Amino acid sequence: MISFVPFFQTCGRLATSVCARLEPNAPARRWTGGTLLMLGLSLAPLANATLAPDQADTFINGSGASKTKNFGGNESLQVSPTTSTLIRFDLSTLPAGTTAADVEKATALLWVNTVNAGGNIMVQPVTSAWSELGVTYNTQPGVGAPLPAITIPAVYQYLVIDVTAVVKAWLTTPGTNNGLELVAVGSTSLQLDSKENNGNTPTLDITLFNDGAAGPPGPTGSTGATGGTGAVGPAGATGATGATGPTGPTGATGAIGPAGLTGATGATGAMGAAGAGLNAGSIGGLVSLCSQSVAHTLVYIPGRSFVSYTGADGSFLLDYVPPGTYSVIVETPGNHTQTLSGVLVASGSTTDTGTTTLADLLSDPQNCGACGNSCGKAACSNGVCTTTCPTGQTLCAGSCVNTATDAFNCGACGNTCAGTSCFGGVCAAPTCNDGRKNGAETDTDCGGGTCFSCALGNSCLVNSDCTSNVCSASHVCQ
Repeated sequence: MISFVPFFQTCGRLATSVCARLEPNAPARRWTGGTLLMLGLSLAPLANATLAPDQADTFINGSGASKTKNFGGNESLQVSPTTSTLIRFDLSTLPAGTTAADVEKATALLWVNTVNAGGNIMVQPVTSAWSELGVTYNTQPGVGAPLPAITIPAVYQYLVIDVTAVVKAWLTTPGTNNGLELVAVGSTSLQLDSKENNGNTPTLDITLFNDGAAGPPGPTGSTGATGGTGAVGPAGATGATGATGPTGPTGATGAIGPAGLTGATGATGAMGAAGAGLNAGSIGGLVSLCSQSVAHTLVYIPGRSFVSYTGADGSFLLDYVPPGTYSVIVETPGNHTQTLSGVLVASGSTTDTGTTTLADLLSDPQNCGACGNSCGKAACSNGVCTTTCPTGQTLCAGSCVNTATDAFNCGACGNTCAGTSCFGGVCAAPTCNDGRKNGAETDTDCGGGTCFSCALGNSCLVNSDCTSNVCSASHVCQ
């Protein structure tokens, strides 16, 4: 099954706290090395969700001189009549000993940043090795049978690919994970964010089964009584005494007596005690965004593998949550984010968070002070429409922004920093000492393979992100 989800913001669920500023109707940008989540799917109760990061990606071009060129460093992955995309995921983030039988679902997530011509694409497993910075059209690897052709989504949406069977095959036969190839059908032409892009890095989300522990065996039943010995058969007749001479032949053996009766069946042993059930509860509620759709809104517990998405009616459910007190984050496209603090979970029950309204009634010019109250070209400040912004902010397209740090209005309204950050009103590339978490960093000014390794307690994706060389399953340096 291959589908897509609407454009939205993600703030690094699981162990990372990555927040990026996303403007409505603009490409999503976030500075993370590749932590994405399970998107747009109607999830069954989540057991163990593991994110396999993008290990290598590129595209090959069959046009003229491009057949010998490598495009492994490009920020976009191209799929068109003359180009196809190669991508491979790192499965080392799975728990040690994971087998195909442990995998409940595996989903590849790719962000569509450009659509030149709509249509269908095919996805097929790669059957031979290739390298990101070496492969060309002339040296392209072999591929296996394709998955069913699918229709691509509109721009700024996620392409979601069900690759459960392919991932199980990789786990069954280690060493066969050579990734996937995306091929255009007909005139289809689109571009996807690569791991070199500062946008939404390709990610493979793998959900594992989680069963309760088995109960101890019951005691052995007692042995049944031994049956009685059967009666001895009659002796044969004695022959007549002959003259002294050779000994006569031995008489025939008498018939075997009938078998004794079967002893009574022993009593059935007592039933063993039942195994202990899961010590867990759940969190549910509704999400409201004034008159806008709330379907596919992200709901998660930061730092934990508990994630859900709202249905068409705005409802959500986080299941199998251990007892305790949690903060729950609700977020949707357009910087609408809210944290529900102090949510108490008890074993065997569902905690209802009620209705959560995400619209920022204090600053949203389309819902200023109340849902549906539009300020037109004016700004919304403290729930009141005004043409005057607070000190240090400038009115740009109906919103009050800080032009010293806003990447979409850097130094002046409409001046967008493409692929860079805004510092002091000037667009500048991220560095490893700017005091911000950006670029490929997994935490502030560390990790991601571009900066120094992170200290204990910082966020990470792989072991090499940590000075201790140990990145836990919850993506924290230990």
